[in-house]
Amino acid sequence: MSLFQMDANPRKELNDAEDFHKFALSTYRNALEFYHASVYLLPTVVDCTIPIITNAAFSCELFLKAILTYTAKINNKKQLNEHNLYNLYLRIDDDEIEERIKQKTGEKEFLTVIKEVGEAFKVIRYVHEYTEMTCDVEFLYKFMNALHEECLSLMRSELHLIDR
Repeated sequence: MSLFQMDANPRKELNDAEDFHKFALSTYRNALEFYHASVYLLPTVVDCTIPIITNAAFSCELFLKAILTYTAKINNKKQLNEHNLYNLYLRIDDDEIEERIKQKTGEKEFLTVIKEVGEAFKVIRYVHEYTEMTCDVEFLYKFMNALHEECLSLMRSELHLIDR
């Protein structure tokens, strides 16, 4: 039963590998919604910079968590509390996946740049508290697309090609 008090709604049980596997698929689907929202807003970059970056950064976080739970690199609830993109990326621990993501961004200084945007979701929501702010939005979009493609590659058969 759903409750109007949003934070009082029951959370998914994550007790075994199957629960985390299902969680990965649903996380991917949520990431895809933020991905689409960010891409949809992109033509309005002058008017909607903060929502564009926020949605892109959160999409990256969710795609990373989908990859990590799908590949069993995250296997307990506490590990899902990480939000830094750099820290999440470092947990992948699969050279082939890491390399595919790096290659798709085309960024030579990949680890440096991902570290620089690691807190993008947290920081951009409070941009009004800063005197100045820069963000490598182009990298964030390339990273978001690379993560999306990696999720599709890993999960395609189970996602039944629900998106493209």
